[in-house]
Amino acid sequence: MIELGRKRHPTCDFTEGSFPESVPENEQFDTIVFNGSLQFFKDTRQALADASTKLKPIPGSRIVLSHVEGAKFVKEECRTSMGAAAREMPNNVSLQDYAYELGMNVVNKEELLASDSIDYDEDLDGDDGQFYLVVLETKQ
Repeated sequence: MIELGRKRHPTCDFTEGSFPESVPENEQFDTIVFNGSLQFFKDTRQALADASTKLKPIPGSRIVLSHVEGAKFVKEECRTSMGAAAREMPNNVSLQDYAYELGMNVVNKEELLASDSIDYDEDLDGDDGQFYLVVLETKQ
C-alpha cells in the first residue's frame, strides 16, 4: 500500500511503521492510515486518540481507517481466530462518537469518492464490494 502511495504521489513523504511505538515523539503528520490494522488494537478509542495527537494542528488533517476485506471479514475474524483480532471495525455510531470526542468529522466513503480528494482504485474493493474506508478529518 505504501508503494502504491509513493507511486501515485511521488512528492509526498510516507512513513511506515508500527503505531505508536515507531513514531518519533515530536513528529506530526497530515494523514495517519490504519490499513488492515485497527482491529488489532485492544482499545479503538485510545488508538484513535493517540493518532489524533500525532496529526498536524491544521484543518483537514486526517486519520484513515481501511480494510480491503471489509468489516464483515473482521467480524468473522474476531469470532473465529481465537483472539487474533481484538475488535471489530467501528460502526457509524461509534465513529461519530470518536470523531466528536476528537474534534473531528467523519467523511464517509461516498463523499470521498464524489470528491477529487482521493484517488480511488476500484481494484482495491474486496470480492464482496465491502472495502472498509472511513476518514476522520480535523474540522475546517
